[in-house]
Amino acid sequence: MAEDRSEVLQSAAYAALKPSGKRALHVIEDALSRSGDGVAISLNQFLALGLCPTAARYGVKQCERVGLVTVNTGPRRVHVFMMADGWKSISADEAARRMALARQPMQRAKPVKPPKLVKVPKPVPVEPPRTMRRQVPSLPRLSFMD
Repeated sequence: MAEDRSEVLQSAAYAALKPSGKRALHVIEDALSRSGDGVAISLNQFLALGLCPTAARYGVKQCERVGLVTVNTGPRRVHVFMMADGWKSISADEAARRMALARQPMQRAKPVKPPKLVKVPKPVPVEPPRTMRRQVPSLPRLSFMD
C-alpha cells in the first residue's frame, strides 16, 4: 500500500485534484486501510472529518473522474468506495479535461409536470331562429275604422 500511495502522489491524476478532492481521497484511503477491499462511507462520516457537504460531494466526484476510486451505491444512502487503477493511464492533459468535467454542475432532471386539464365548456342551448309572422289583429275591423 505504501508503494501504491507514493505512485498515486506522483501521478498526473493526483496533481490535478483540488484540495477538496485530496481531502476526500485521504478520508477514503484512511477508511480502506482499516477495513480492506471496499468500504462504505456516508456523508456524515465525511462531515465528521471536517469536510462540508459540498466539498465532500465535489471531492468524491473529482476522485471518481480521474480514476482514483470507484463509487457504488450502497444501502441506506451510503456509498461503497474501492480504489481503482484508472489513474495510471491518465496524462496531465486528460486529467485537466476530466477535472473541468467534474466542475460542471450535474444536470438535474426537471420534474415532469402533468398537463393541465382543460375544462370542457358546458353546452349552450341554441334556440331556433325566430321568424316574422304576419300580424293579425286580435279584434275584428269595425265599420268606422274604414
